Amino acid sequence: MSNHDCHGHHDSYRYGVSQSLDELAFEKGIWGAALDGNVEKLKSILSRGEDPSICDPSGYTALHYAARNGKEDICKILLEHGANPNAQTHGGATPLHRAAFVALHKAAQRLHFEVCQMLVTAKPELLNMKDKNDLKPFQYVKENNVCLLSLLNHA
Repeated sequence: MSNHDCHGHHDSYRYGVSQSLDELAFEKGIWGAALDGNVEKLKSILSRGEDPSICDPSGYTALHYAARNGKEDICKILLEHGANPNAQTHGGATPLHRAAFVALHKAAQRLHFEVCQMLVTAKPELLNMKDKNDLKPFQYVKENNVCLLSLLNHA
């Protein structure tokens, strides 16, 4: 499993003794900026013409990482620069799936409502997209998260 797929851990590049070239590219690139919420670094990368929808080796875009981590400001910048909210990972997950999935697993820490709302506003059809598990984003949300369920269960 790659160190930068959303099912693994990305912190290995921060704590390890050495880095692979892939880890270094991740950290220095658009994905690391999105994951860390580094607005200035992201703007600098985008100003050099980097594709905001470029995929890492696991098929994740910067928008997937920002959405998963509740980085609303990063999501907004990426969408303003043309990031594809329909982008799907190798497993079929969109950024909205990632934001909703995290809301399920980390609801006590952060709900990601704003990120989900931004993605739904940008591309309402995301509500109907299924991932490799044949699930829509709302199906990842716990029943007690009424606000997020209400937003995602319109379809």
